[in-house]
Amino acid sequence: MLIFFKKIAYPPLFYLNPLPVYFFLLFLILLSVNQFYEPGDRVQLGGITGDVIDISILRTTVMEIGGWVKADLYNGRIVRIANSFVFKEPVYNYSADFPFVWDEIVLPIKYGCDHRLAREIL
Repeated sequence: MLIFFKKIAYPPLFYLNPLPVYFFLLFLILLSVNQFYEPGDRVQLGGITGDVIDISILRTTVMEIGGWVKADLYNGRIVRIANSFVFKEPVYNYSADFPFVWDEIVLPIKYGCDHRLAREIL
C-alpha cells in the first residue's frame, strides 16, 4: 500500500531578520578598529565615570570613581557597561591623548585674611 503526501510549503516558524546580525558584525569591527578606549583609560560611559579594567565583546568593566565620594577616588564599585553605549551616548575619554587628569583643589580662605601670605605658603 502506497501513501502519497501532498507537497505543502510550510512557512518558517520564525523569520530571522539579518539586520541585527549585520549591525553586530559592524559593531565588532568598529569597536576593534576605532579603539575608543583601552584598559587603563579614564572614561565616562553612560553617565558612569571610572577607569577601564576590561573590554570584552559584550561589555566593558569599569572601576567607578566619584559618586558619593567627593574626590576622584574609587568608591569600591565595579560596573559592567554594555558596549552599545558607545553608539548611543558620547564617550568621554579623559586619558586618551593627554596622560594627566586635570583636577581642582579648593582652599577656603577667610575674608579679611592676608591673601599674599596664603599665596606664599602655597
